[in-house]
Amino acid sequence: MRWQIAMLVMCVMLIGVTLSAQAQSTKPAKPAEKKAGAAPEVSTMVYNVSDLVRATEDYPLEPAMIPSTSLPGAEPRGGGGGGFVPGPAPGGPMGRGPEGATQPAQAAPTTVDAIGELIRETVDPESWTDQGGTVGRMRAFGRSLIITQTGDNHGKIQSLLNQLHQDAAPNQMIAVRAYWVLLKPNDILSLGEQAKQQKKSAAMLEVPDSMFSADTIYSQGQTLCFNGQTVHISSGRGHTIITGATPVVGSSSVGYQFDTAVVQNGVALQVKPEVTADGKSAVLDLQSIVSELPETKELGADAKAAATTQVSDISSDIALSKIDRVNVVAQQFRTTVRVPLDKKVLIGGMTMEPNNAANSSRNLYLVVEVSAGD
Repeated sequence: MRWQIAMLVMCVMLIGVTLSAQAQSTKPAKPAEKKAGAAPEVSTMVYNVSDLVRATEDYPLEPAMIPSTSLPGAEPRGGGGGGFVPGPAPGGPMGRGPEGATQPAQAAPTTVDAIGELIRETVDPESWTDQGGTVGRMRAFGRSLIITQTGDNHGKIQSLLNQLHQDAAPNQMIAVRAYWVLLKPNDILSLGEQAKQQKKSAAMLEVPDSMFSADTIYSQGQTLCFNGQTVHISSGRGHTIITGATPVVGSSSVGYQFDTAVVQNGVALQVKPEVTADGKSAVLDLQSIVSELPETKELGADAKAAATTQVSDISSDIALSKIDRVNVVAQQFRTTVRVPLDKKVLIGGMTMEPNNAANSSRNLYLVVEVSAGD
C-alpha cells in the first residue's frame, strides 16, 4: 500500500515538472539588449545628382541674326555718305547697358564636390569620418555620390536632395508661344472694356482666339526651354547691299572697291521664362524685334556683282549711285512682365509707321502664351 502511495506522489511531481517546462517554452523570448556603445547599423547607397550639376546653356540672339533694327549700332559708311551698316546694339546683342559696360558675371556651375560638402554640413556633421566621426563616408564617382551612413541619415540626405531637385535643378520645361498680330485701335479698346466687364485688371489684357486669323497674324513662333533659360527664335531673309565704295588707283586707271553687308528682314524674339513659386504665373524677360525692308527686287543687284568683281573701272558719280540707301521700317521693344500661365496676354506694340498716313492702321502687337510642364 505504501509503495502505491509513493508511486502516485512521484507521478504527480513528474506531471507538474512537465507542465512547468512547457509553459516556459511557450513564453516569447526577450529581445537581446543592445550593448552600450555598439556601432549603429549602416548601409551604402548611390545618389545620382546629375540634374543638379548640369549647366544650362543660354542662347541669346547673336548680332548676325538681329534684323536691321539694330539702329543704335548703325553707322554711315562709304564714299559720299552712302548707306549704313547695321551692327549690334551697344552693350551686346540685346543692347543692354552702355557700350563697354561690364556685363554681370554668371554664377559658377554647381559641382558634385559642392553638393557633397553641403550634405556633410547639413546632415549630422559630427558623424562623418573626415570630421572625426566613425560612421559616415562619401565618395564622388562621375555625377553620383556613394554614401555610407545610418538609415536615419540616409533619409535626411534623400530629403535634402529632393528639395534641391525641386528648387535648384532646371528640370521644368517651359513652352513659350509668340504671336505678332495686326490689331486695330478699336480692338485694343474692346479688350479693355472686356477686362472691366469681367472685373479684371485692364493692365493685363487677354486676347481671345477670335482675334487670331490669317488676316491678322503677322508672324508666329514657339520655343521650348528649361525654366530660367535664355533662348531665342528668329526668322527672316538676308539681303546683301552695297554700303560704300573705296577708290583704287592703278597705273593707268582708277576704280572702286565696293563694301558690302547683309541686312536682315524679319522677326526675332529673345525670352527668358521663370515660373513663380506658386506655379500659377511666369516672369518673362523678353525682347521683340521686327524689321521690314521695301520691295527689294533690284536691291543688292549691284552688290552681287561687286562680290565677284571688287574693283570697277567706273567714274565716282556712277560708283556712288550704286550704294544702297536702305529704307527700313523697324519695331523693337524690351520688357519684363509677369503673365498667368496658359493665357494669351498682350505684351506690347505700336503703329509700324507712325509718320505714314497711308499705313497708320498697321498696329503690330506681340501676344505671348506660356505653358509649364512637369
